[in-house]
Amino acid sequence: MRIAVTALQPGPDSSVARALDRAPYLVVYDTATGTWQALDNRPVRKVSGCPADAAAELLERHRVDVLLTGTYGPAAYRALQDRFIRVRDGAAGTVRHAVSRFLQPAKATRHHHFQ
Repeated sequence: MRIAVTALQPGPDSSVARALDRAPYLVVYDTATGTWQALDNRPVRKVSGCPADAAAELLERHRVDVLLTGTYGPAAYRALQDRFIRVRDGAAGTVRHAVSRFLQPAKATRHHHFQ
């Protein structure tokens, strides 16, 4: 799974950015390889039309499955849904912390099945 987080800086220790269309960077974590990748979202913020649509297209090109962000509006939700990218709001703290928090329920559920 590839998880993207809206970020203020290009790395996992960056603070989470509030919204997709205002995030300077999108930091992607690949659960299969354990690697991080930063995507420059700054050019997307300057497009004419819908910046959320352009950002969703960037995420789609990088095969992102889930976006974690502070908040999102209806345009971002539609743009992500059109590309089959799930979105979760309420992300806060660092990018690394947001990804860890997102993955925790999956780990807890997985362990629960084996007890």
